[in-house]
Amino acid sequence: MQLSVKADRLSVRAQAWADLPVAHWQPHGLDTALQLAPNSIHCWRFDLTELPPAPAASNSLLTGAERMRVASYAEPRARQFGWSRHYLRMLLQRYLGRADLAISTSASGKPQLTETSYGLHFSLSHTGSQLLIALADQAVGVDLEALDRLLSQQTQLRIAQRLGLTATDSQPFIVQWTQFEAQQKCSGAGVFGAQKAAPYLTSVVSEQAYCISLASQHKQVPQVDWFSFTA
Repeated sequence: MQLSVKADRLSVRAQAWADLPVAHWQPHGLDTALQLAPNSIHCWRFDLTELPPAPAASNSLLTGAERMRVASYAEPRARQFGWSRHYLRMLLQRYLGRADLAISTSASGKPQLTETSYGLHFSLSHTGSQLLIALADQAVGVDLEALDRLLSQQTQLRIAQRLGLTATDSQPFIVQWTQFEAQQKCSGAGVFGAQKAAPYLTSVVSEQAYCISLASQHKQVPQVDWFSFTA
């Protein structure tokens, strides 16, 4: 059963995770050039479990400013930021064929390519040891959350009231929460910014453990491909 609700102008749906489609991951390396077709989204998964706590200070993919940020963070933030930038830059090089790509941060904190003429948009999300990076030819937002994440009723109620969510059971709430954040990332407004619905919104389950929501500015339903990084 699916319930459509409205939070200002933002639509989210209260769903049980058992009703969601399953993401079918395709193993894929990053040793060759990659291409993104029009009206499509590529969602990449990276497992950070076996990696060091943070990239080495000599990591050539990161800029000097990024290495300084890694060094200034405590765990797990250093690990999440360092490896997310490492793999983001690997992907951007494979899709755009350039290594000298400047990444800036919007006023709401969203990372983006400083040069907009490339026509490539991306969004990142991580939880625990799992990192997702979505790339698209339109503005895109992705959010990932563990379905078994435990929140106190007080915390869940506070989040629901702030975001205008209606689900009260834990797993439908997680689905709504990821849908909300994916759309806010897509619009670039951030969690506390003005709420704006995305034309395209979908949610899937990954291995019965995670909920992934994907939002984009595509006016037609895009082709979505799910890739799992293999070294």
